[in-house]
Amino acid sequence: MLAAAAVVLATLLVARRLQKEVERASTALRESRTMLANVLNSVPQSIFWKDRDSMYLGCNENFAKAAGVASPEEIVGKTDFDLPWPRDEADAYRADAREVMLHNQPKF
Repeated sequence: MLAAAAVVLATLLVARRLQKEVERASTALRESRTMLANVLNSVPQSIFWKDRDSMYLGCNENFAKAAGVASPEEIVGKTDFDLPWPRDEADAYRADAREVMLHNQPKF
């Protein structure tokens, strides 16, 4: 009985240590994301990034404003066809994105 209680106590201590580590890691990640957002939002350029299917994964505030969304978080999951540019521009943006991904070179 005493051995079983010791195992339970040891398990609880390990779980508590793991919980504290997760909390520390979560705090560090949140602080890192805040720092990145501050840097991205402090430059005058519009910045965005997409996945291989040309779906937006994020952007800075300048790009969000240009894209007609209220915040950078709102662009996640959208494509160029979901944004207010004309169809021919959306097609051109997607072609540019394919070119950038194919050659791993930015396009300015």
